[in-house]
Amino acid sequence: MSNSTQFGKYDIKIDLEPQTLESRKLAVPQLIHKEGDDNKLYACEKLLKQMPVFSCEEFEKYELVLIHDKFARNEAENAKRNLENCQKSIKMKSGEIMMVQMDDFRGNFNALNDWFGKTI
Repeated sequence: MSNSTQFGKYDIKIDLEPQTLESRKLAVPQLIHKEGDDNKLYACEKLLKQMPVFSCEEFEKYELVLIHDKFARNEAENAKRNLENCQKSIKMKSGEIMMVQMDDFRGNFNALNDWFGKTI
């Protein structure tokens, strides 16, 4: 097989000695919790869906701002809609979600500071 004309045509060589790869399966991640040190909780989708969201009352006090340029309006609207749907599904609320279109603000935090009237 190593003498095949097709391999030589493309300058492909086959090693006579095979390569050996070693690997190991990573441990299942554990959750940090307050259920006691003797009770280990391993992260899995079912468990994560059952866990409550603690104290989201602070989130209601904040106004969220999605800043986008003129080319990303649809993406920003989708992000806002997805965020609102996620909030509904876990029964939490945020303050108003404002959408702000600012052209030429990428990497220009002075423009953002001027718009908000404070340093961000």
